[in-house]
Amino acid sequence: MTDYKELDIKELISLAKARDDEAFKHILELYKPMLMKVASGFVSEKLNIDEIYSEAAIALHRACMSYDLTKSDVTFGLYARICVYRRVYDLSAKMSRGPKLVPFDEHAVVFDDGLEMRLEGRERFEEHLKRAKKILSGYEYEVFLCYINGDTTQQICEKLSRDVKSVENAKSRMLKRLREESVIFSDS
Repeated sequence: MTDYKELDIKELISLAKARDDEAFKHILELYKPMLMKVASGFVSEKLNIDEIYSEAAIALHRACMSYDLTKSDVTFGLYARICVYRRVYDLSAKMSRGPKLVPFDEHAVVFDDGLEMRLEGRERFEEHLKRAKKILSGYEYEVFLCYINGDTTQQICEKLSRDVKSVENAKSRMLKRLREESVIFSDS
């Protein structure tokens, strides 16, 4: 069993690139203060801290996957902060312009690791979507698709013609069920 606390950041990134979820969880813990600091600067009436933090975590993951371990001119911490800031800034700018409703297309997910990895990742993603659809109600699944597409609560309300309370309740139930059934999403 790997002791992630003993590994340096480059070793953790290498493991995360090899799809070691525990390594990424450790990276996420290490960089949580930075994520929270960046996220807190963008909280507004349109964006809550949870939505922003989720975007920041996604940006951190993408930074891990795209960071070039052979280059030493930019540290991972700086690279990750830039990636996180840009993604959160883009989200904030998008929200300030108003909702731009784009239907979710699970086939449009982009992976950085070559054709084979993209196909493998897409297959895994589609399998996870099928599993989620089995455990969620129809409405919760629609909310889930909007949620993973990066839509805010307000955008989900507009897309699904529901009120905020209904969407928030569906999100809570959805997240609870997904957490309870998280073992079915394991790739091992």
